[in-house]
Amino acid sequence: MKGIILLLLITSLFISCSSNKADETTVAWQAIEKLPNALSAAYAGVADGELIVAGGCNFPGVPAHEGGTKSFYDNIYSLKNGAWQRLPAVLPAASAYGVAISSGEGLHIIGGTADGKQSLTQNLILTKGEMKTLPAMPFGLDNTGGAMLGNDIYIVGGLSDGTPTNRALRYDTRAQQWSEIEPYPGEPRVQPVVIAQNAAEEKRLYVMGGFNPATKNVMQDGWAYSPRAKQWLPLHEAPVGLNGGFAFGAGVHTILASGGVNKERFTEGLNVLGDSARREYMTHEPAWYRFNDTLYAYNTIINRWCATGVMPAARAGASLVAAHGGWYLIAGETMPGVRSAEVWFGVVDSEQSFGWINWTVIIVYLIAMIGMGVFFMFRAKNSDDFFKAGGRIPWWAVSVSIFATMLSAITFMAIPAKTYATDWRYFLMAVTIFIAAFPVVKYYLPFFRRLNITSAYEYLELRFNKTLRLISSIIFIIFMTARMALVLYLPSLALTAATGIDIYTCILLMSLITIVYSSIGGIEAVVWGDVVQGIILMGGALFTLFFLITHTDGNFLQIAIENEKFHILNFTFDFTSATFWVVIFGGFATQIISYTSDQTVIQRYMTTKSEKQAGKSIITNGILSLISSILFYAIGTALFTYFQSRPETLDIAMPTADSIFPFFIMTQLPVGLAGVLVAAIFAASMSTVSSNINSIATAFTVDLLPYISKSANKLKTARLASVIFGALGCGFALMMATWNVLSLFDWFNTMLGLLTSGLGALFFMGIFFDRIGGRAALIGFVTGGAALLLVTIYTQLNFMLYGLLGMSFITIISLIMSYILPRDDRSKQNLTWRERGDK
Repeated sequence: MKGIILLLLITSLFISCSSNKADETTVAWQAIEKLPNALSAAYAGVADGELIVAGGCNFPGVPAHEGGTKSFYDNIYSLKNGAWQRLPAVLPAASAYGVAISSGEGLHIIGGTADGKQSLTQNLILTKGEMKTLPAMPFGLDNTGGAMLGNDIYIVGGLSDGTPTNRALRYDTRAQQWSEIEPYPGEPRVQPVVIAQNAAEEKRLYVMGGFNPATKNVMQDGWAYSPRAKQWLPLHEAPVGLNGGFAFGAGVHTILASGGVNKERFTEGLNVLGDSARREYMTHEPAWYRFNDTLYAYNTIINRWCATGVMPAARAGASLVAAHGGWYLIAGETMPGVRSAEVWFGVVDSEQSFGWINWTVIIVYLIAMIGMGVFFMFRAKNSDDFFKAGGRIPWWAVSVSIFATMLSAITFMAIPAKTYATDWRYFLMAVTIFIAAFPVVKYYLPFFRRLNITSAYEYLELRFNKTLRLISSIIFIIFMTARMALVLYLPSLALTAATGIDIYTCILLMSLITIVYSSIGGIEAVVWGDVVQGIILMGGALFTLFFLITHTDGNFLQIAIENEKFHILNFTFDFTSATFWVVIFGGFATQIISYTSDQTVIQRYMTTKSEKQAGKSIITNGILSLISSILFYAIGTALFTYFQSRPETLDIAMPTADSIFPFFIMTQLPVGLAGVLVAAIFAASMSTVSSNINSIATAFTVDLLPYISKSANKLKTARLASVIFGALGCGFALMMATWNVLSLFDWFNTMLGLLTSGLGALFFMGIFFDRIGGRAALIGFVTGGAALLLVTIYTQLNFMLYGLLGMSFITIISLIMSYILPRDDRSKQNLTWRERGDK
């Protein structure tokens, strides 16, 4: 094993002088069929899967600079098979300068003006080729902006019958009702850029740029509206004014913006006096007006802008529609008063390169893991060797194994991603791991060791009944299969982000290798594999933190403090967010559940030579977990400072929030070292998946097999179960790859509370409440679990509290039932704290 680690380190040092080429992600545009008419300020979006352009305006006869009259249109066009076709439906009034928003129901057409003076209150929806009328706005708006958040449409700013406003409306599409929200701060603005995009923990409404006719101010500031907090938050100033521009979302946290007028030229035009001077101003060549054609990227996490490309044309008043896997740029002005009929379609164009050296490092690592499984296969002579390694594993290896198993890819990727996006508010969870270690050693460990059980759920049959043992074992198997899927998905996501290889191929490859070495080698291969992988994981993390801090442009601590990235303590009594009370009490309950009812962990208590050594391994794991948590939270903060100082290095098309760490590894680290760290991500995943496979096989063979076949060979069954449940976890991971989960950290802890709080409650009641018998515990288990499910559906309590609430509900209900039902008279000798044999 030492040779494997040494080989990886030597390889990385040998090639660390060269750097990875950063992935180049841009938007590639191509011209498509022109519109029948040159237009500006049209309503554009998607209805029934087709691109729609409705209304708009132009100067069809006499040019604007000669005093021509602006014409408005009611035509509706659809792009079918690459050609524009006019639909039979028309707008109720020829209009432009409103908002068009695509939804699953159709294309919403809201507001606008029919004459450039009076604002319309219209609220329409185009669906299945028909135009339907919805409840009108409470007041008219034109030259406004809008976007959809969830089931709500927000309309912000603009002109109301010629008067600029900063009022904002919300339309509930389900209730079909309008309401007014808090106006955004600052000056009123017309033609702002408005878009919805993900922030750290919710989707927000972003309002950028615009123009105030009253003060002749072209604005570069911006605001974000938080639906959760119901307040407006300031944004970093845009590099240019976006008056008449457009924006579109890319990836998980990027807003791309372009178009609009040049602030200097536009302001000059506002100050022109007299017809002659106005005519001269409006007859320059288009290039003179310097409409913006630079594509700017704004990242909602680091709150920074950077230039990221060039648009196919400089336009103001153009429409931008996200559809068909890309974006349509439609018409707009080429210069004041002159419209265009051109249409472009753009898609993300990304070049990714992994390199043969990185591949070599990963392949060597994966082959070594399979070799380890083969080596230990010859030492697993019977089921006791397969499940307990004959009790011959030293305590320090067990402590590292527990540490590596509980760490997993969730820690390696999801915690840095969570801290990068937020702060250290969840760090107190790591403290609860250390705190929970002491009651686990004192109150729980003696029962597992002295009863000499293979499956943790054997205790539940001894203490309560067979039914609770079977239910608990089945729930554990379901949860571990789901957890296995998550930690298979995470490194596959990393490799996909790094190389562009299909994520489904990555999941299948990871699953196959892990199933092979864990199913043939048993718990001994798993534990020693964890030791190797834990060393690689921590070594890679330490180097990454050093690299991030030393390569941040500016002072790491200053940037982090200015952005409140070290915020950790919040003593408000708010149980819907990660306050001190939520994280401490919820985190402590979560750790108690994991370390007292999780077969993956408890199985390791059985692999040491003595109870004392098992206790030392638990305490050591608590210390290692605390140290590693500091490391991974610091990495998340350093990722923020690094990318805020270098916003141009971020991938505009990053698909998920949890991709940030692997993206950094593959684009910013030296060649070879990137391979080592991707191997570390694989290590984090494989240590957890292999442990899950082995513990599931143990639970199935020991708890369920006797009820299926009493004559089956346990060792062969365990290996077969490893393969079957490993395959199920792989299948679930393939499903997960199709989901859109904003934070895997949140998702995992939610599932942990929902599925395993009942298991923690059963062990807690079994040891400390002699009075509670099997029937009372079963009733409490079912009804308490149902109560927790209702809490998750009908309240907004933070997910960290689910474990604590589940344990509390089940324990209280079971205790009440123990006074109603006849007392359980079965012997509890050596099964409860009061009846323990060593007091």
